[in-house]
Amino acid sequence: MKRPWLIIFAVVFILFIGSDLLLFMGKADSWWQQVPGFFALFGLVFCLVIVIVSKLLGHFWLQRKEDYYDRNDSDD
Repeated sequence: MKRPWLIIFAVVFILFIGSDLLLFMGKADSWWQQVPGFFALFGLVFCLVIVIVSKLLGHFWLQRKEDYYDRNDSDD
């Protein structure tokens, strides 16, 4: 089930890099604009960073144990 999505993702990523090579080969103001596929890779990496950080934040800060509302914290 995961394999078709991986193939689709790889084809789209290659198309982005190919279009970057064909369409934007010109004068660049910065060094990163000269690297083919930089913005596609930059977007991919930071999208993954956002997903991983939000999952860690949810796991360590937002989630509570299943008995969070049922437990009795008084010292009786």
